[in-house]
Amino acid sequence: SYFLQTLNDSCKEFKKHNATSPIIVAFVAESGPEFSNETHDQISAALHAANASLWVVSLSIAEQPNRTPEDHERARVLGGLTGDSGGMTRTVISTQSIDPAFSTMAAVLSSRYQVTYGRPEQTIPPSTVVVTSKRSDVRLTSSRWPR
Repeated sequence: SYFLQTLNDSCKEFKKHNATSPIIVAFVAESGPEFSNETHDQISAALHAANASLWVVSLSIAEQPNRTPEDHERARVLGGLTGDSGGMTRTVISTQSIDPAFSTMAAVLSSRYQVTYGRPEQTIPPSTVVVTSKRSDVRLTSSRWPR
């Protein structure tokens, strides 16, 4: 019910404890209400400040006609910020799919590599960094906010 507030509070704690590359793994049942006052932009800023990535398993529901503004903010976080932060949202449509979704997510997270780039000081720093792989079976993800 307070998913966005919990994300914001977690990011503050990560920042306070100088966590290097924190990962937030969460489960969201979209049928549940959202009571948080935080907005998509506030969560984006919090994830960026903490250099955290958000990974979510989301139990989807049929479209609800009476969604609240808080529900819309949560949907915006699930729809965009997970990828922007270097994480992902795995949407399931049945409670039977929750365990396999978490198992898949655990496999992805445990096979991650953290790559750190360094470059010489330049007058004009590059605006983008492009990373590619010749292997077709490799998925590359990165935060939109590299440090």
